[in-house]
Amino acid sequence: MRKIFAWIVRVIMVIVIGTSGYLMLKSPVTVGVPDVRQVAHVALNKSATNDELRASLKLAQKTGLENKILRQLPEQYRYDLSYSHLYNLGVTYEANGELTAKNLHIPQTNNVQKVFSNYLIKALNQQLQRDDKQLEQVITIFHCVILVILLAFLLAALMVVFGKYGAALVLLLAAIGSFGMLQYCAGQLAQNLRVQLAVNISLVTSEELWLALWLGIGGAIIWPVCLRLTKK
Repeated sequence: MRKIFAWIVRVIMVIVIGTSGYLMLKSPVTVGVPDVRQVAHVALNKSATNDELRASLKLAQKTGLENKILRQLPEQYRYDLSYSHLYNLGVTYEANGELTAKNLHIPQTNNVQKVFSNYLIKALNQQLQRDDKQLEQVITIFHCVILVILLAFLLAALMVVFGKYGAALVLLLAAIGSFGMLQYCAGQLAQNLRVQLAVNISLVTSEELWLALWLGIGGAIIWPVCLRLTKK
């Protein structure tokens, strides 16, 4: 009877570890641009590289034409950054050598949005292509990070199956490490956007990602206790 109970506990723990790992890879940190129109305004000013364009832009601003055009853009923009999203972006870029508005979920429901999104995508792809060799290394490293995370959660589950106390440490490192890495990546992206666009960028960690972290930490704390009780 004790053996049956011990195996039930191990199965439950494996489910907890699997759920934590799955949510950690699929759940996002949301990067938000609260004022897209301000971003477009900054982009317009940067694109006015000669006297004629600057004069035309000033005229459009004085007559209110700029505001009328910018009102056709969405007020806000949000993009979910998860390990799976970032992995897919890396694979897409390696396959096509560029990203598209569809990849980044940039709306194109009217002509103004299409022009603005094309401008952003073109600028982004030019920047990525300038740093192509470095970016290739970053993508490779990131893919290795995802593999390490998967292996860590898998190792923790296998150690639970074989009744090893070390599973707690592996699970704790996997949960905290993967959570912290995603937060760091999202934070670096937000910081770069703040510098380049001179606008406020928000970061919101999803409830599912927090749940993944607490499941991992909780499982790491509970497992040694459960193992000790079932071995008595």
